[in-house]
Amino acid sequence: MPVTPYLIFDGRCEEALDFYKKALGATEVSRMPAPDGKSIWHAELRIGDSVVYVNDEMPGMSRPAPDAAHPAPEKEHVANQHD
Repeated sequence: MPVTPYLIFDGRCEEALDFYKKALGATEVSRMPAPDGKSIWHAELRIGDSVVYVNDEMPGMSRPAPDAAHPAPEKEHVANQHD
């Protein structure tokens, strides 16, 4: 079963895309800029056989970008196969 990470950035998604392309040889598959022209609503990268989704934090999102106080999501749900 493949796992696709979704990374959220605090206004630095474009910088992260450039870094992943240079450092890891990632290929940008798609990009949806936000209406403000500065943020990225969603982008898809391919690194080898893997897919990575990225976006900038958006107002009203239920999952903000990590920071020092909250370095990772506090709550995750993993469905039990038997539920």
